[in-house]
Amino acid sequence: MKKLGIAIADGVGYRNFVMSDFLKEAKLQFDEVIIYSGLLNEVYYNLEGIEDVKIRELAIYQESKLSWFYRKLKEVAHLQLHKNYFGINCSLERGNPKNLKTNRAKLTQIIYLITFFFNSEKWIKKFEILQFKSFNKEDIYKSYIDFFKEDKPTHLFFTHQRPANLA
Repeated sequence: MKKLGIAIADGVGYRNFVMSDFLKEAKLQFDEVIIYSGLLNEVYYNLEGIEDVKIRELAIYQESKLSWFYRKLKEVAHLQLHKNYFGINCSLERGNPKNLKTNRAKLTQIIYLITFFFNSEKWIKKFEILQFKSFNKEDIYKSYIDFFKEDKPTHLFFTHQRPANLA
């Protein structure tokens, strides 16, 4: 039995994948379609083509400080690795805080220093593993995993590539 789990993190995913023929096509290809939604269940009422689709409303993920730290290490290391590209270098420079009055700005500056030296693909992967391990301590992560264990989707499709809650 093929089950498709669709993670919709925001209104853009809703517009592009719920308000299009995507669900109709997905229901032809899969025995069951489940939407894991960062939006309220009410937005799915009275929509054509949604009748046989299971909706799982997800609690809104608030990134912990530890998860933020590891995610930021991973992101800045990636920017450092590819800073020879104009657009990436602009993002790297724009994200580097100049005003160090807040703890977050100071931490970000430390991240920039660490990733100046440690920015290979190997280090990016290590930072990502640390980020993923940090999720294990979060109750909301455990509730997401419980949904997956209960539903047992064979395929997962994420409609957004970069929200913090994607990982």
